[in-house]
Amino acid sequence: MIAQMTSIDAVSFLKEFGLFAAFSVTIIYLAIKGLSWCALNIGIPLITKHFKFVDDLIVLLDKIQCSLGRLSDHQEVLAERQQAILDRLNDMDVERAAKKTRNQST
Repeated sequence: MIAQMTSIDAVSFLKEFGLFAAFSVTIIYLAIKGLSWCALNIGIPLITKHFKFVDDLIVLLDKIQCSLGRLSDHQEVLAERQQAILDRLNDMDVERAAKKTRNQST
């Protein structure tokens, strides 16, 4: 008797909610398939390209840092050479001034 009642309840349940259940299962199935398609065809390539971009960015930032280091070294060399030129010019001015004073005193 209970088995009959349960099967009748299940049958009536399926009669009442069968179309809704089938529709729900279909929607869930399509959603899962759609999400897996999006993950394979959109998500993974996008993430791969992003990681490649980040790797390229790291390489370029390292190159920029090396270039800035070399630029700093060259700037120091230029500053030293400029100072050497200024020192020579100052020495020449001192020598000229000394010659002038010698010429004026004689």
